[in-house]
Amino acid sequence: MTTLISFLGKNRRDPVHGYQRASYEFADGARVKTAFFGAALVQRLKPARTLLLGTAGSMWDALDVDPDAPEWAELVEATEQATVDQDLLDRVSLRAREAMPGAELVLIPYGRDEAAQVDLLANLAARVGQGEQVVLDITHGFRHLPLLALVAARYLSHVRQAVVSDIYYGALEMTADGVTPVVKLDGLLRMLDWVEALAAHDASGNYGVFAPLLVRDGLNPEMAARLEEAAYLERVTNVSRAKGTVTPLLRDIAVLGGPTGLFKDQLVQRLAWAREPRRDSRELALHDAYLARKDFLRATIYLQESAISAECSRLKLDASAHAQREEARDSLKANLGFRSLSDIRNMLAHGTVGGDSGRTRSALAATASASALAARLAELRRALAAQPAG
Repeated sequence: MTTLISFLGKNRRDPVHGYQRASYEFADGARVKTAFFGAALVQRLKPARTLLLGTAGSMWDALDVDPDAPEWAELVEATEQATVDQDLLDRVSLRAREAMPGAELVLIPYGRDEAAQVDLLANLAARVGQGEQVVLDITHGFRHLPLLALVAARYLSHVRQAVVSDIYYGALEMTADGVTPVVKLDGLLRMLDWVEALAAHDASGNYGVFAPLLVRDGLNPEMAARLEEAAYLERVTNVSRAKGTVTPLLRDIAVLGGPTGLFKDQLVQRLAWAREPRRDSRELALHDAYLARKDFLRATIYLQESAISAECSRLKLDASAHAQREEARDSLKANLGFRSLSDIRNMLAHGTVGGDSGRTRSALAATASASALAARLAELRRALAAQPAG
């Protein structure tokens, strides 16, 4: 079910000719002449419901209501005096539905402060159903309302899982030769999708959040699925396979346009570890990334694995062969820093440490708090990096 949400602002009404009418032209050339752009969208989109949102002084008398209806004179007077209330709008709604099926007239605050802005979003959430498809019209609202509408779009998508598919604006100031263009602003929503995806990745490390956005801008779905696979492989510390999964994507992402073109540098930056030629360098980069998001167990594992890979390099061993990695691990057992790192890993994974009580006390002290653990891992990173490499 599609719901149109249209904001009503305030405009001057000529006592003889009424509100200024405009000939709104859509992308396919179709035109609708009206004083209220929301009416053109109703005619065009045929939504199941239309929520008309306005303040006590909005141009409610621009709606197509029978002027002989008993509520009409009361509505005109209240509009002029900016005293429209919800009770009056409820009565007018019955008349408005004759020309605009499913219309609901909703009084909203002016949004002058945070409390009023919160009230507006709460009001919207209460009136939008779970999973509903929503179209926004910001043509006639006060100038600050489009900003609230953009926030509302994200709010509804998260709180109600609503799908906000389009944002429309009838650009009266762009009128030329008597024709007013209709501007679609859904590109803003796609850009916000990217902003949210970047934040989600930075918090979780999950590359899969980018997959649907890349597909939308032309990437082959099978290639996009590699991001989800890479995220899985990285999480299970199979860094070699993760690199092989990610590397081909870097080339394909570079040629994409749309919102991806705006954000691809940020995405490539987050995938840059795949270009590291040495395995220990890649693992160390992933340690840094997981430590930054306070995923201490994975950060510890990757620091440990990077030390083993560096030791493989020093001993001229194959870092991809399990038996040779075990040989490198055995070689590191005499290294106090590596032993401390292994104890921290066991404490994080199992809540206990093997060996003497002194090692247990040391691991407990290192994991006593997030700040203590971050400081100890940074210290061990420096110590292990100082070891000679092959």
